[in-house]
Amino acid sequence: SMHRALRIARHRGPHAAATRGLASAAQATEAVIMRSTGGVEVLEYGTKTLPALGEDELLVELAGAGVNPVDTYIRKGVYAHQPTLPFTPGLEGAGQVVAAGARAPQAVGEAVAFTVTSSDGGFAAMTGSYARHCVVKAALALRLPATLDPVAAAAVPIAYLTAHRALFHVAETGEGDRVLIRGGSGAVGLAAVHLARHFGSPGRVVVGTASAGAASAAGEQVMRFGATACTTHDHEAVAEHGPFDVIIEHMARFNLDSDTRLLAPRGRIVVVGSPPQADGRSLTEVDVRQLMTREASIRSVFLWAQTAEERAAAARDIYAAFEGSDLAPPVHKMPLREAAAAQDMVDPANAGQKAHVGKIVLVPE
Repeated sequence: SMHRALRIARHRGPHAAATRGLASAAQATEAVIMRSTGGVEVLEYGTKTLPALGEDELLVELAGAGVNPVDTYIRKGVYAHQPTLPFTPGLEGAGQVVAAGARAPQAVGEAVAFTVTSSDGGFAAMTGSYARHCVVKAALALRLPATLDPVAAAAVPIAYLTAHRALFHVAETGEGDRVLIRGGSGAVGLAAVHLARHFGSPGRVVVGTASAGAASAAGEQVMRFGATACTTHDHEAVAEHGPFDVIIEHMARFNLDSDTRLLAPRGRIVVVGSPPQADGRSLTEVDVRQLMTREASIRSVFLWAQTAEERAAAARDIYAAFEGSDLAPPVHKMPLREAAAAQDMVDPANAGQKAHVGKIVLVPE
């Protein structure tokens, strides 16, 4: 293939390490770079030099970079974890391995997708996916079936790892449990519908919500990914299908009290998201007695807390869910140069202006 594996010895301190693929030396690539925090105008498009490949690292030629609301919080300087500047945004991506360090298990030419967590060193574990090439710790790479479109694969890591963690690690969902995914048409919502269906018993109830219900394009998508019903977000509409053993909640600030009334005995609500107020907090009122009488619980998920072992186990399940399936996350492709416009489209501060369907993925021209 064009990426013939060349063995190149390179000195790294006292040890010589072998690198397979393109080159071991640092190389330049096109990328989006931010040198300060602020509005979208801080996102510059240009070239940068990538660091030399470490023996536990991969050089990935990107097919696409997922654009997430967290990217806008980081750009504004308000996220819990802030990178050192200058910084190339993008916490997830997918593409092809073009060079691999000596201790990396992946082969040159292999298709991979990736995102970061605290346990890997956070931002230091990759050089940012808003780029044509990215250096990534090999442990981050998720193997995906070759049948999955490489651009759609860029929308897999955060959505599917979050949904998997919420359903199976946090909620401990059993295969017969009745599941409600409140906010079923977003990236995490569709992933949760897909995984709940794939790993559930044949008769499992999986209800997803979409703003216009089943009769909309978003609702049709929810049904195609495996929901048994799709309703609007309205409490009464959802209650017709209840009660539920597990509720995956994306808008906790607005729905938590309703969720408590939709639970079966010993039911679990897992908070995946809760829109912040102007002051950054996310306060809501809950009738605690509704929880007590059901012995129910409210749990939550934060993907950055995932360990490498937990990710590896989740990755095997995610591979299995896509294998032999014609499902792929819906994506809205935009050129890498339009990163500023893309971030504006996913910024929760601009909610209501979104006209796109699927996760925005930046594609190098």
